[in-house]
Amino acid sequence: MSAQREAHQSHLVDWLSTQVEIHVALANTRTWLFTCVEELVLESGYWGNPTELPPGHIRGAAGRCFANASAYATVHRLTYVEGFALSTAGIAYPHAWAVDDADNVHDSTWPATRGLAYLGIPFSAAYVEAFNRTLGDARLVHDAHLDDYRDTPSRPTRWRSPSAGRTSWRRSS
Repeated sequence: MSAQREAHQSHLVDWLSTQVEIHVALANTRTWLFTCVEELVLESGYWGNPTELPPGHIRGAAGRCFANASAYATVHRLTYVEGFALSTAGIAYPHAWAVDDADNVHDSTWPATRGLAYLGIPFSAAYVEAFNRTLGDARLVHDAHLDDYRDTPSRPTRWRSPSAGRTSWRRSS
């Protein structure tokens, strides 16, 4: 991994960790499995490799990353992911994208030069389809009143924390 990519990932982890500290200090969530969505993503998220979209693949509307990524993942048979992305402005945003089997991020909303680091939770196509059919455009992680992250029952079987350098999106069977 390049030093620059490592620095971007470290910046994103630091930003998310600060948000967790704020939630722990101010919220009465100590009995929850995860204090906030940032902690859920830090504990269960996977790193993706920022890349250009393949030639001929089209970006969706700005500001509609959840719908764009859901549709893109379905059309191109990729995995839908929600989490946080670090932008070139140095700000971490709640974001959604798709990922292929080579761990490459297909960000169908942001230009390739905008996303510096991506940490998120992958969802199966069946889960996203069922969610979309019931509630509309996917927004699984970042809409806590619809899908309660405090009680997420399981983690990927090959789980390691983001700080451990894990890059694989794939889960063991």
